[in-house]
Amino acid sequence: MALFGVLHHIPGRSRRLALIQSASARVRPGGILAFACWRFYEYERFRKRIKPMPTGWQVETGDYLLDWGSHQSALRYCHYADDAEIEALASVTALTQIAAYRADGFSNAVNAYRLLRRESP
Repeated sequence: MALFGVLHHIPGRSRRLALIQSASARVRPGGILAFACWRFYEYERFRKRIKPMPTGWQVETGDYLLDWGSHQSALRYCHYADDAEIEALASVTALTQIAAYRADGFSNAVNAYRLLRRESP
């Protein structure tokens, strides 16, 4: 099972944790859950796209609205998961972490990946 390009669009820590728990429950013995967290906030080019949150929205640390760039007016909700949150996401599963690495983008580090395996009985 893979969650790529998903978690940073899920609002609320409890919802992200529930999604990871639900996904991990569907991994068969010997199977793998792979997820990625977009580390956009670490890059100035993405921070320049951050727009103000509307008044009254309930937000958490790491919640942002970003424009799509290229002079488009549409906005997207994005959550920046730091290292501690990524570890928390991995830890709510009953799976064994087999890899943690960064990849993608010009710097080859824009996404933080975790690969978790359900051990065979």
